[in-house]
Amino acid sequence: MQKCGSIELSPVDQNPNDSVPRCVEESECGTNKLTETLLIREGKPLGSKENIMKRLGILLFLVLNIGCETTDDLVSSCEEDSLANCLTVDNLTDTLSGVYLVELDKEPGEVASFTQQLASEFDLDILHIYDAAAEGFSVRLPHSLVETLQEVVGVRSITEDIDREYAPTPEPEEDFDPVEETTPAPLPVPNQTVDYGEYEVPEGVTRIGGPYVGGLALEEIHVAVLDTGVDGSHPDLNVVAHRDVVGDSLPFDAHPGDPQGHGTHVAGIIGARADTEGMAGVAPGVAIHSVRILDSTGAGYDADIIAGIEYVLDNPQIRVVNMSLGGPAGGNSAPLQEAIDRMIASGVIVIIAAGNESQNTSGVVPAGFDSGVVVSAYSVFDNTFADFSNFGTAVDIAAPGTSIYSTYPDGTYAALDGTSMAAPHVAGAAALFIGKNGDVDNAQFLDYLLSTGEDGYDGQGGDHPEVFLNIDDLIL
Repeated sequence: MQKCGSIELSPVDQNPNDSVPRCVEESECGTNKLTETLLIREGKPLGSKENIMKRLGILLFLVLNIGCETTDDLVSSCEEDSLANCLTVDNLTDTLSGVYLVELDKEPGEVASFTQQLASEFDLDILHIYDAAAEGFSVRLPHSLVETLQEVVGVRSITEDIDREYAPTPEPEEDFDPVEETTPAPLPVPNQTVDYGEYEVPEGVTRIGGPYVGGLALEEIHVAVLDTGVDGSHPDLNVVAHRDVVGDSLPFDAHPGDPQGHGTHVAGIIGARADTEGMAGVAPGVAIHSVRILDSTGAGYDADIIAGIEYVLDNPQIRVVNMSLGGPAGGNSAPLQEAIDRMIASGVIVIIAAGNESQNTSGVVPAGFDSGVVVSAYSVFDNTFADFSNFGTAVDIAAPGTSIYSTYPDGTYAALDGTSMAAPHVAGAAALFIGKNGDVDNAQFLDYLLSTGEDGYDGQGGDHPEVFLNIDDLIL
């Protein structure tokens, strides 16, 4: 018998291949030993909620009756609530385990088999496997197992992931009048493949030199929206694929479209159809890939974003990626930055929102990586920069980002603000540019973008020296 406080605990059955201690040593009621006692395998992954639930009674008894201390984080998080209410399975899961990114010292072709071998050996709860955006996998596991896993030959590094609020729940403008804030349909031109309605062209599209009236086969240009998902049933959107990365790692949060609205709005700005109904995007009718990497609240793990990038790299027909997301810098974001850089190196044009914190982009990710094309937000109604828009040397170009009218879930439309709305104007421009000039990489597109951008416009200067998007000259 071994002891935790005044209670004697019996050792549990030991798996012969299991390197994790299965009982609490005398006088060691600390975090790791308590964690190891609670996370008995019983056929479940070490980090699974089912496993933790079975040990909830043990933890409550230890804490309430013995004085055995839990982690500092758990104790502090319970200070404003009763302990019984606070020690939920969700809280225990977050405290005793975490999401980790594991980088392997393996060739891409070896990653899947080696990961499965580790999963079998340690009963790991694998979330995603990467062999293009990275060589490794993401996993939820007890914090106490990290050191053991790190010692395995073939494991290069292990980084704890954090859940960031990347795209807060949108707040549509209630008094927005799309009739007043749209422009008349353009006159038809020979061989045009689009048909604009009287009130179908948003003011933002007009301000950047649109709408597009040429004859390009835009439905052949593929654009991925890495976001909260896209409502594929919306009549104004040409959604050709949906990949629910969040649903893979959190089955209870799986969704066939967009449960929040942010991603659907972004997709409409890029490429809503010009069909005389609703609204039209910058590149009407482009093929949209809905890649859901943020949950229903707009939060997400880098592990899921990297899995979304993995999807892009596995689908080379995707030539443009829009990332209208931003969260506070912190933790180790190197794996995410590496994945974005790999995507760019593959020839994909990557558009990134600058963020909405009225601060330098150095304090946010992914804009602060200074990768891809970073976009700030401008108000076409006030002829000045949006007061919320981030700024800094990472910012490349400005685009409309206030009162932007676009598609919304369930076949509706809404007006939203944000650099999240500015970025897809540039993504749509990238689709047009590819349609006109063929495949170009990120660096080539950025050169053309900057050389044709509008200079000397109202509001330019100070924190915002960047040029303004001008598709009229970009696609001449």
